[in-house]
Amino acid sequence: MSGGSYDYLCFCEPGQLFTKGDRLTEMADRLDALGFPEKAQQTRDIFKYLDEIEKRIEPLREAWQAVEWCDSGDTSEDGAREWIRKK
Repeated sequence: MSGGSYDYLCFCEPGQLFTKGDRLTEMADRLDALGFPEKAQQTRDIFKYLDEIEKRIEPLREAWQAVEWCDSGDTSEDGAREWIRKK
């Protein structure tokens, strides 16, 4: 087999890692088993970074939605501004 045991984790874009939690865990465990605890820990640390990103994104979602709807013609700029101020 030429690869793919971890769904090609090595080729993932950073944003794709949000859906690869199981594979990250498996990779960290395997790195430990191969005798690379530092690399295993660095892999596990990715979860901390992903959690931090999720926490930073959450308060922005309403603002992003307001801008998206404004620029799609679903609301006016004034409507978007008011929506963002309320949140």
